[in-house]
Amino acid sequence: MPHRHSLPPQGPPALCAAAQRFRCEDVEFDLSDQHLWREGRRVVLTQCEWTVLAALARCGSSPMPRSTLLALLARTGSAPSANALNIHLCNLRQKVGRELIQTIRGRGYRLVTLQAIEVAWTTA
Repeated sequence: MPHRHSLPPQGPPALCAAAQRFRCEDVEFDLSDQHLWREGRRVVLTQCEWTVLAALARCGSSPMPRSTLLALLARTGSAPSANALNIHLCNLRQKVGRELIQTIRGRGYRLVTLQAIEVAWTTA
């Protein structure tokens, strides 16, 4: 029987199987090289903020439970406390826009208006 707080699979196949670039309104980010732009300007995130953002992106429109985010932060070597998660979420909201990270009471967090971006590769 799976543990109640086990980590979910990498999210819905439509969003995360191959997608590495995402857009939420005026924010665009690339998980593969950890670049984020807001209104065309580069924004620097900490490793913990990237961990949270990547987890939310991979969940698509499904909420990511706090317990799962705490487990992911523990993997980075960060102290996985509820207060630390609140601070990372607060800092991330300040950087990407408060309205882009939705709190779903009793269920977790998700990114709103998330869409995967197709990357076209060209050869010279």
